[in-house]
Amino acid sequence: MIDIVVARYKENVEWTRAAPYNVIIYNKGPYLEGSRPRPLIGREPMTFLHHIIANWYTLADYTAFVQGNPFDHAPNLPGQLYEFEANPTGFRHLGEIYLVCDRDGWPQHGGLAMGKYADMIGIHSDTFPFVVGQQFIVSRERIHARPIEFYQKMAATIELEPYEVPWVYERIWELVFTDPK
Repeated sequence: MIDIVVARYKENVEWTRAAPYNVIIYNKGPYLEGSRPRPLIGREPMTFLHHIIANWYTLADYTAFVQGNPFDHAPNLPGQLYEFEANPTGFRHLGEIYLVCDRDGWPQHGGLAMGKYADMIGIHSDTFPFVVGQQFIVSRERIHARPIEFYQKMAATIELEPYEVPWVYERIWELVFTDPK
């Protein structure tokens, strides 16, 4: 079973009607019938963390976390989901541009305090592999490899610095779900 969690602001999410999965739309923008309203804070990461924490005991086998318009960064999203269903793994990026940055955000976002915020939540690394757009699919098992308190701490860290930390988290999801300690 796959759920698709959509973090929407003002995007047209008509594409979700054709999705052959359970779709949950969290809406931070203008009213959208059938969506779940969320405060406009913390970009996509706060939405994704809210879903994980609020649904801890009822998470789907796999959850795809995507933007309101996922196609800017994952033009072949349906194909990627189809491929994933044929060969599921614990974690997979949904996107096409794979990059790596260091603890200071270089070379893509120099000055981003990657190391500082990663250390605050217990992710200790010198490099951070990521896919532009922070869209991914992850198993319930991989999510549960860390305690709920870990995700609560991630959300609290966004509340401390809601403008910088979401950019850090875009670059940290892979380590959150593939290297739990």
